[in-house]
Amino acid sequence: MKIGYLQRNADGVEERTIHSTYDTREEAHTAAVALADSFVGNDNIVQVERGYPLTEDTYLPRVSYDIPPTDKQRNPS
Repeated sequence: MKIGYLQRNADGVEERTIHSTYDTREEAHTAAVALADSFVGNDNIVQVERGYPLTEDTYLPRVSYDIPPTDKQRNPS
């Protein structure tokens, strides 16, 4: 799985950036929550995403995380 984030550039256009790749969903979830926590206070970041790779440079977002993540996003049931 890949995790990345959606950010607004200087022109206000949203860009998707890949941050890292993980072997398991659990590892990716833990990393996505930590990444979302690290972006608190950065108004350019729209959300953190977790998803499946399509190519080496793209992924299909399946789960999004708010900045900061909600309790439900931190501990999905």
